[in-house]
Amino acid sequence: MKREVWVFAQRENKKIAEISLELLGKGRELADKLKVTLAAVVIGNRIGELAPTLIAHGADKVYLAQHERLDSYATLPYTRTVVDLVNRFNPDILILGATALGRDLAPRVASHLKVVSLPTVPISPLTSTPTPQASSAIKIF
Repeated sequence: MKREVWVFAQRENKKIAEISLELLGKGRELADKLKVTLAAVVIGNRIGELAPTLIAHGADKVYLAQHERLDSYATLPYTRTVVDLVNRFNPDILILGATALGRDLAPRVASHLKVVSLPTVPISPLTSTPTPQASSAIKIF
């Protein structure tokens, strides 16, 4: 099976959240270093038009999970969706933004998958470039 690094692409007002675009850039660096594919995962309703933005920001491919009940964030449906995708496609690493949504979703996904979730990891160690106010990510291994 092809190895992949995934970035969970959070949506805000029918657009991809800025943190997700930042994480795609860092995910691209990590995927290149590991010589694996970078994929974005986006969940919602009628979200196909978001794929080109994710590709333009570094994703090699985009996984879309679409259903009308996924239009707005809800913990249990989003957890089940991410867990199902991970079980089906088996990425090496899943990165989520350290936003309120990411902090809610990441530990639940990690618990279901029985894997480690690092609560907050500064983005800068992914590139070994120190930055005083780096954004944060949640990595699930």
